[in-house]
Amino acid sequence: MFLCFTCFYANAQFIENPFRLDTRINVLVPHPISNKAFRNTFIGVYSISGSQNLQVFKNLYVGVFGGTSLYKIPTNKAVASNGYKLSNLFQLNSAGLNIGYNYYVTPLVFFSNSLSIGQSFGTFTSIQTVTPVTIKDKFNAPYFHIASNINFVLEDHFGIGFLISYTYVNYSFNPYDIALNQFKSYTESDLGGGMSRIEVGFNLYFGYLKKKG
Repeated sequence: MFLCFTCFYANAQFIENPFRLDTRINVLVPHPISNKAFRNTFIGVYSISGSQNLQVFKNLYVGVFGGTSLYKIPTNKAVASNGYKLSNLFQLNSAGLNIGYNYYVTPLVFFSNSLSIGQSFGTFTSIQTVTPVTIKDKFNAPYFHIASNINFVLEDHFGIGFLISYTYVNYSFNPYDIALNQFKSYTESDLGGGMSRIEVGFNLYFGYLKKKG
């Protein structure tokens, strides 16, 4: 059995990406995991991202990455003493550079692992307050994003797959910036750390400029 696995692995290593360029589009559901205040207040609605990549060496590729994700506050998570419920939204946009590697199991099935680093831009909207305060509703901060997925080639230039990713934004979400403390109690331990999330969903793959072979 070990010998069969070794032969299969060695053969897979020699299968090369047939395209010089590719476009990847991801449709995901984000799940906040930190910091605690962000995780306990917002839930993910959707996340859409994509990358344009150039193969530079065998199955290694580099490119550009961009995405947007939307979060909301469920009506049961933040309620004022007068019964007023929040409808806050949070939009997070990101753009950066991307590097990754394709590992072909067969010519029709391959795994991809990638890393993206860049800048994120966050905006809070539909903010309500019980009493007027100064609001800080925008920020920008660096991020890094790692993703892993499996792709199934359905046609010569097109594939579909399933993806899981982790994103960390180097920004400490503070609910006091958008007056959430008027609706919900927070402790000091809730405020520490950056914002991070896990995303799961599916992806589309489009290959271009097939290599001569």
